[in-house]
Amino acid sequence: MDWIIQLKDKTTSVMDDLKGFPVPSSPDKGYVLLAAQQESGRGSLGRLWSSPIGGLYAGILLRPLLPARNISRMTLLSAVAVCEALNQQKKFKAKIKWPNDVLVDGKKIAGILIESETSGSTVEKIIIGIGINVNTVIRDLPGNAVSLKHLTGVEYNLEDFLNSILKRFEFLYEDAVKNDFDEVFNRWRQLSCHPEMNIDLH
Repeated sequence: MDWIIQLKDKTTSVMDDLKGFPVPSSPDKGYVLLAAQQESGRGSLGRLWSSPIGGLYAGILLRPLLPARNISRMTLLSAVAVCEALNQQKKFKAKIKWPNDVLVDGKKIAGILIESETSGSTVEKIIIGIGINVNTVIRDLPGNAVSLKHLTGVEYNLEDFLNSILKRFEFLYEDAVKNDFDEVFNRWRQLSCHPEMNIDLH
């Protein structure tokens, strides 16, 4: 993937900003917007996503080579990429809570939000929002949340951490296009909080 990455100190919402970006000219290109702070970050069902300084707030804009029925699968793909990047620290075991949250010991550390535009069965564009409590001070988070720095005692470079996620995302995305998300499903089952759920992923 050819990533075009833009950095912002503060924004209302990376998702809203990316809506004004041009659609990538090729499925091999993607725009990434990383903000240090969001004033009105959104989670699922329109809920406010707390976005204090220290978190990673990124949006990814793609024109994917996928049928519209696969949009929901991109949530799983993104969650796996985030979860694996977190688990690289090896000091804890992050798990995916269906369908779009990443937890450590039952506390939220990351969330995924996907919005898309389709034309018939074709996906015109997809925007993936990723919010992760990376260096966030624990007192700035709601009681059901935790941060990576709180868990490890380490301060992280947000751009480096984003690149770690993008590498995993790229591998999974390319495999999904070729193999109908088989690798994504396998990894999701391994990382799921509820692998016993009877979910027809195909």
